Amino acid sequence: MYKKQKLNGNELAMLSQAFSKNLFLRPTKGDIQSVCYPLDGCSLYFELGYYKRLMIDIEESYNNGEFAISNSNDLWIDLMEILKKSENIDEVEKGYVKDYYEAIGKHWS
Repeated sequence: MYKKQKLNGNELAMLSQAFSKNLFLRPTKGDIQSVCYPLDGCSLYFELGYYKRLMIDIEESYNNGEFAISNSNDLWIDLMEILKKSENIDEVEKGYVKDYYEAIGKHWS
């Protein structure tokens, strides 16, 4: 089982930034699959166990006031709410699927 959420370019950038700065639990190979659409963002497919751990981490950051001390408090809250609304699905979309970690993780230090 997976959780699916489509994110626009700004939301994807925020999530990638959070991972690159180690603000949230970083995915490893197989935790997130992605399908991107030209000019229309990407659908992310979160492996259910990773999704649950990630959401705990995000909510702890929110509850600890870490969003409030940033200059993007409202955007972080919006991203958290969007991720909370991810839908349950049984399978990853057919087509061109990439492992998110392999595509993005190389940019993390």
